[in-house]
Amino acid sequence: MHTGQMDSKTTNTKGHGHDKRTSLGIFVLQVGLIGILAFVSGFAFWGSNFATSTVHDQLADRQIYFPARRLDGDHLAGPRWTQPR
Repeated sequence: MHTGQMDSKTTNTKGHGHDKRTSLGIFVLQVGLIGILAFVSGFAFWGSNFATSTVHDQLADRQIYFPARRLDGDHLAGPRWTQPR
């Protein structure tokens, strides 16, 4: 017996065949992917900071310093290396 009501599991207002359970599954998947992306991004930033600070601390302990960057941007200025004749 048909009552004239549409079955909510087979058809929604847009005519697609998604039910509420599928929509919830897609939402959970999106939240999970965003969570994974946030974790990976945070881990990458932490790793970058760890590597930078570790290298800095190890070089500073050995009193190894690099010259300051030139303000004029001419990184080629200074002594030139030549081939022996």
